[in-house]
Parts: sequence; C-alpha cells; structure tokens
Amino acid sequence: MIIRSTVQEINDYISSPAINQSKLKLLMVGADAFKEVKEPDLFFEEKEHFVIGKAVDDFITMGEEHFNQSYYISSNSKPSALIMSIVQQVFQSRSNDDWFEQDLSSAIDAHSYQPNWKPETRIKKVSEEGEQYWSELVQSEGKQVLSVEQDMKVKQITTQLLTHSNTRNLFISEDKIDIYYQLPIYFELEGISCKALLDMVVIDHNAEDIFIYDIKTIGDYTKNFDKQCLKRRYDIQASWYMEAVMQWMDSKFPNYFLNPPAFIVASTTKDCSPLQYVVDIDFLNVGKRGMSLIYEYELANENRIKSNKIKGWQELLSDYKWYNEFGWEEDKEVVESGGTFIIGSDFNKY
Repeated sequence: MIIRSTVQEINDYISSPAINQSKLKLLMVGADAFKEVKEPDLFFEEKEHFVIGKAVDDFITMGEEHFNQSYYISSNSKPSALIMSIVQQVFQSRSNDDWFEQDLSSAIDAHSYQPNWKPETRIKKVSEEGEQYWSELVQSEGKQVLSVEQDMKVKQITTQLLTHSNTRNLFISEDKIDIYYQLPIYFELEGISCKALLDMVVIDHNAEDIFIYDIKTIGDYTKNFDKQCLKRRYDIQASWYMEAVMQWMDSKFPNYFLNPPAFIVASTTKDCSPLQYVVDIDFLNVGKRGMSLIYEYELANENRIKSNKIKGWQELLSDYKWYNEFGWEEDKEVVESGGTFIIGSDFNKY
C-alpha cells in the first residue's frame, strides 16, 4: 500500500519549530550562518537543478495529481535570470494583473539593469523579454512555472527511476509492503525537539524489514555521487534519518529490522543509469559522532602530526544547546578560543 502525507501535514512540518539536520548543519559554519536568512543576489533566483530535482521528488513522492496542482507548464522558454528576477519583484508588489499598468522603474533600478541605457530603453527591453513571463505568472496562480524543456526533463527522469532495472523494484508496493512517501517524523534527542521529512520509508511486513530511501538528482554522472555525499555531508542526513526512523518504529514495528539508508540517484544533465547507493556503518558513525582526520607532514625536516575535527550531529546538537543557553550573539568557537586562533598548514581546509 502506498501512503502519502497530505499537503497540510507537509506544511505543518515546515512550520514546526523543531530542529532538522539541514538547519543543524549550518552550525558547522557558525552561529551567524545559522541565524542568517540569506537573500539571493537577485530578488528572485531560480536554480534549474533545484527546480528539476524538487519537481522529480514531488512527482514521485506526492503523486501526479499533486504535481499537476503545483506546477504550471509554460509553452515558452523562460527569460534570463535577471529579467525573471525583475519581473518577480514587480509581480510581488502588483496591485493588478495588467502588465502595462506596472511601474518597472524601481525593480529595474534595484537590479542595476543596463545602467548606461536610457530609462525608456531599459523599460522597453524588460517589457519585450518579460511580458510573456508575467502572463504566465498570472495564469499559474502561485504554481511553480516549468518550461516545456524542464517538464520533459522531469518526466524523463521520473520515468527512468520508475522503470530502470536498477531502481524500479524500489517503488513497487506489493502485498504486505507499505511505502510511506514524504513521511514527517518528530522525535527528541538530548532534550531537543527534532524533526525529519523522509522521501520514502518502505515497510516489508513479510520479512519484517524497514528501508529508508532518499531521492537525489545531480548535475553529473550518477557514479560520481559518492563525492557529493562527502561534500554535502549526506552522512549527517543519513544518520539523522536512521535515528528518526528508529524512534518512529519503536511504537509501531518494534521487532522489525531497520536497514541502513540508501540514496536513489538520477542525473539531470548526463545520459547515464540511475543508481542506488547504500550507506555503510562507518558512514553513519561519522554522520553521528564525527571523526578526527589525523595525518603526518614534514616541516623543517621534521615529521609532524596534524589533526582536523569533522563534526557529526551529536556535536552539532551540543553546539545548538550551548547557543540556546549562552545566546546567539557570539560564535561558540570564538568564545572558547578567547579570540585567538592558530594558523596552520592544512591547505585542504581552504
């Protein structure tokens, strides 16, 4: 049986004040990164790989009906990122939907669009390139706009994941096999309210097995996904999800076996097969407990030992508790160092 969360359940999850692993990972940078609500360089910024990735995720985990209700397929190509941002800024402050009644000047100035052109020339150019996009924003009624090319890419990736021999069996709900899509889990760690939103949790009641899957799209060959795992610290995500499901299953399926999480990976740019990446225990341990990188180097003809700490979510939770107790005005590492840091020779850190 397929079990999908409702839109309201997803919205409740998003608005919940509980901490999730994505937010917690910002503490690896520091308190300022955690507190900062980043504004993009543009008023509106659309990164295509994020749009396609989310659309694929929504189509599979929320279903085709939800996809059709949430996405508007344009019959035209989108304008440049800068023009889209200008139009979006005008759209957000509009008093009506008539393009020709809008004041474009403020948004154009805010984007420093072609500052050496005459004002009337700038307005004419933005109007030529942006009017059609404006019309589609009005028609879409708040939906995410996809170009025909983007929609084709989403459908191509979705079909590939659901039909390719490497991944199709993961999406089959047979007798006594339940698939939970977009499962929100609320749990507690070290006295802190936590949350996780899982793409897929599969319950095999025949074998009494539980599987965790997360769908990823990358702009590279799928066989290179392991490099992205390390760069983006997916070890923390996998370990966090493991902890969430362990607590969730305690009251529902206490005698079932929880398998290590796996990533289902497809490429948005390369012609290659989708792959499944199952994480191992060491990967999960680093995500939870972190690790110390110890290496040897030579300085002035002497061998030296250097170490570098990689934090897991346990230490990040400890940092989070510290900030809650002592405040978010100063960085924890700055306070504990007394304002003095050592410049080392570990160029890999930079």
